[in-house]
Amino acid sequence: MLGKGGQGAVWLARDQLLRRDVALKLLHHEAQRDPAMVAAFVREARLTARLEHQGIVPLHG
Repeated sequence: MLGKGGQGAVWLARDQLLRRDVALKLLHHEAQRDPAMVAAFVREARLTARLEHQGIVPLHG
């Protein structure tokens, strides 16, 4: 685990196909049952995916 917060936790994972380390953010089980939390998670992912900057890690899915 790299870190955790109110929505979920971020884990170090390995993309086997591309052979690289990635950060994987997962919602807590309680948050997965809350439609508002799921919507906020998806909204965050969509906004982050639009950002392109050398100091911001890219979002892949």
